[in-house]
Amino acid sequence: MRKTKRRQQASRANPHANPVAIAMAAARMRSHLRTVGIELFMTGDGEQATGLVSHLAWIIGMGAEIAANLMPGNDVAKRQHMVLRNLVQIATEGCTWRSSLAEPVWDAALEANRLLMAHPTIGLAVQAGADSLADSIRTGSVRMADVAGAEIYRATAPLEQRV
Repeated sequence: MRKTKRRQQASRANPHANPVAIAMAAARMRSHLRTVGIELFMTGDGEQATGLVSHLAWIIGMGAEIAANLMPGNDVAKRQHMVLRNLVQIATEGCTWRSSLAEPVWDAALEANRLLMAHPTIGLAVQAGADSLADSIRTGSVRMADVAGAEIYRATAPLEQRV
């Protein structure tokens, strides 16, 4: 009885410590990623893809934010950010899909998923930004200014490399 009470108190203190909740969230994310991946490779060049771009921007936006928090200026953070900017560019141009981007976008989505699974608490902290970006893509109100440009990497470069 005593052990159960301690476990309950521990799970209330840190809801992310619940292994069942973590496993369920991971399973949902894998399922969602699989569905998005199928759509990604089945969407033809020039097709309207607002939902697909929105989902991908959410996944990769989460990865970009996690990478920026953990390793600013690192190649992983730059790659995630670059793919996210490409998705926002597609969205600002009417969400017309470019099938030539499927492979690199998929690679970035898998990388973002790995980051999210490895650092769920950071993901929880940055989720609102990814939600907001995905919503603005769905409503057609996204702008390139919604995602920072390359200037964010100047602050992380060594002093002798800054211009």
